[in-house]
Amino acid sequence: MQYKNILSLVASISLVHGFVIPEGLKDGIYSVNKDESGNEKIEFVSEFDDSVKPKMRRVPLPNGEIGCTGAGLDYSDLAGAQVQLYNYCGGSAPLTSNLMVFVHRSAKAYVCNYGGANTCADHEAKAAFASLSGNCGNPSSPLGGWYWLKDWAKTYGYDAEGADVCTNL
Repeated sequence: MQYKNILSLVASISLVHGFVIPEGLKDGIYSVNKDESGNEKIEFVSEFDDSVKPKMRRVPLPNGEIGCTGAGLDYSDLAGAQVQLYNYCGGSAPLTSNLMVFVHRSAKAYVCNYGGANTCADHEAKAAFASLSGNCGNPSSPLGGWYWLKDWAKTYGYDAEGADVCTNL
């Protein structure tokens, strides 16, 4: 009986997946939503804006859950994707879709929105990414990962092309 329950659990877990970041996206910002049929639709939002430089602020995040994917990332590509997320979010920006993806070469930074009308902020993302860099690889050799803020109904993360992100959307 226990074997049957374990098998059922494993089968149901394998059916859960999020959005797979497609290969070949040009550098820029993308939003992902589901259409009327439930299919995921990715839309290009804008090019990068290199003129804005993020400001440093520290606000403690609520306790969250961290997960590492094990995908190795190029440090400079990741830094470029993160800066674009920081620039987009600023002090507080509305999340216009369930998933926003910030692409810079081989690295993708993202924020998942589980709460309808929600916002992202650069200081939240910086704190989440600092936690990830201490848990998923190290700052000079980062691995993909995510920081789920259940109380705030969002996840900040970064990963490579082909990564399955926002699995709990």
